[in-house]
Amino acid sequence: HLVEAGHASLDEIVAITFTDLAAAEMRDRLRETFRKKAESPEAMASPERQSFWRGLQRRAETARISTIHA
Repeated sequence: HLVEAGHASLDEIVAITFTDLAAAEMRDRLRETFRKKAESPEAMASPERQSFWRGLQRRAETARISTIHA
């Protein structure tokens, strides 16, 4: 919601999980959410919004999602 509302960019958010599996799942969920947003009727009506969501979908690969190691 922070990214969508323009309150933060993807680069300004850090997500920390306890396992590598959880980090991978979070990354997958982000990619899927961004894909769905890019394919939504609202985004399809606005090339700018569609480009915004597609860009986030690509950048999900480098998002700061990591684990806490003991």
